[in-house]
Amino acid sequence: MAFELQSHADLDLIRLVQATAACKVAIEDVSFPLRFLLKHKAEEVGVLNAKLTVPIRFAFKAITEADDREVISIVSRFEAVYDLAEGFEPTPEQMAAFKDGNAVFNCWTYFREFVHSTVSRMNYPPPTLPFLRMVPRAISKDSPLVPRALEAAAPTEQGGGDPRRGRKPSKEEEKGRSN
Repeated sequence: MAFELQSHADLDLIRLVQATAACKVAIEDVSFPLRFLLKHKAEEVGVLNAKLTVPIRFAFKAITEADDREVISIVSRFEAVYDLAEGFEPTPEQMAAFKDGNAVFNCWTYFREFVHSTVSRMNYPPPTLPFLRMVPRAISKDSPLVPRALEAAAPTEQGGGDPRRGRKPSKEEEKGRSN
């Protein structure tokens, strides 16, 4: 389902919508090491004017290993906005699959950087959050989805836009073609 939507969408922007951060203990009063708790949840998806908007809430906590004391708390909400191909209307199932996979994946690096820089400003060593690992669901070889999934995963020519997505080439792409 996510593949079908992905093949008809281009990422337009990712923006920070809301954030709260709290440093609850000064660094000199903390016993190291700290452990990190991470959560994310995609919220209700919206479609308006051929744009798909996916809000995602992320949470980070740093807690002492010795006594489980919360040291740092960061909660943020990012929005990923995608341009949809002309005439394409995603189904609720496609949007549900896409928001919980692709959209979270697209926003993860922004959240990692936000946590890194915010914790640094709290005078703590900035944490390096792990890469987000996406684990695909198993599809049997006999599934009717396999040929479509392979077709959607086929590489496309870079630059110039993908006509299947209804995307117009940027000025830079057009300029690159003429050179």
